[in-house]
Formats: sequence, structure tokens, C-alpha cells
Amino acid sequence: MDATKTFMEVVAGLFVPNSVTILGVTGQAGAGKTQFITPLIKAVAAEHSFPCSSLGLDAFFRLSSLGRKKWIADGAEMGPAEHAYRKNQINWWNFESAQKSLLSLKRGEVLHLTNAYNRQDGGELTGEVLIEPPREGLLVIFEGVAIAHLDGADELMYVHAPSHVRFERLYRRDASRRKSIEEARDRFHLTQDFERHYFPQHWERISCFIDNSAEVPQVLGTIPHEIALT
Repeated sequence: MDATKTFMEVVAGLFVPNSVTILGVTGQAGAGKTQFITPLIKAVAAEHSFPCSSLGLDAFFRLSSLGRKKWIADGAEMGPAEHAYRKNQINWWNFESAQKSLLSLKRGEVLHLTNAYNRQDGGELTGEVLIEPPREGLLVIFEGVAIAHLDGADELMYVHAPSHVRFERLYRRDASRRKSIEEARDRFHLTQDFERHYFPQHWERISCFIDNSAEVPQVLGTIPHEIALT
């Protein structure tokens, strides 16, 4: 991706008439994929009168937040291997369903998901997703941490922010669910451990890097994962 372009120019270049374009938006938890980048992309699309929808990987969580927490805790009683398996975030999502959904959208088909993860309902599986690609074209924002290995994205954007920025954002975001700052840090480190293992395996698939540590996102050149994943 041309680092001389602005973020707005990069987004505008993704609008393809009469076609479904999928933009993968990934990056470490707290980088601002959901709260900052996705709404900004939607705003740019609105300015250009181009249809735009978003789909989060979290819609494909296998279990609710409470169910997942219990599943992990139960695994601790089954031995170290099972506990490690259940703590590994790669096992939390239904990637088969996510992959089928992306390919279905690419074909211009309607996507209707029920019993999806609903953050607004405390992480229960009460959500519903409905995306109907119009004839004039559609930009689909597919966002999440562990999406880099999936097929279907026309562009894969990595959103970067330093660790202290990411932690502060997550701490504020999950204010209603946290019990202590220690619990928040434990959760943050668990997520970082997964991210530092996951992303280097798929770094070559990333086509665009965005610095989202300040108020205005900046398009970057390639960042080595050794630097980005800190």
C-alpha cells in the first residue's frame, strides 16, 4: 500500500461498483479496530454514497462470555494440556462458519446469522447479523484479531497502537465487566500471548498498515512484526 496516501484515500480506493469488496481489519486487541477504524471507514463510505456493512469475527464465538470462562476453568481440572488448549484463543471461534460467510458474501449472497455473540448483552449469544449486498456494490468490513489466516479479503489492513494505548482503551471499554485492574492486566497479557504467536505466521498476508495511536490514523509502510507486536 502506498504510504503517501491518506487513510481516507486508501478507503475510497476500495469502493468497487457492482461488486462486493471485503476489507479485513485486524490488529491487536485495543488497537481501535471496532471503536475507531470501523466507524471512520463507514463515515468515508457515507461521504461517497457507497454502501458499507461491518462483520466482526466475534459474531462467530462458539460460546458466550460466561460459557467460555466456565469452559476454560473446567479445563484446568482436566490437566495442563486441556487447560492450555482451552486458553488458546484460536479455539474460541468457529472459523469454518466465518470462512463460509465470507465466501458467501463474495458471491453477493445474503448473510443472516442468529445466536451470534452480542457484546451489548454482556457477551451472550443473542445477536443477529443481516447483510444484504445491493446491486450497486458493497464494502464489507470484516474485523477481528484472528482473521489473517482466512481467505476472502481483498485487502487486509493491520491497525497498530502501542501496548499502553491498547491497554487503556480495553480497560475503559470493559469498565462494566472488570473486577480489578489486576484482572484486566491478566486478560490483556493472555490476549497478547496469543497475538504474538498468531500474527508472525500470517504477517505476509497483510497489505496495509495503519498507525492508530493518535487522533488521525496514518498510513504506514511495512512494519516488522518484531516491532509492531510489543
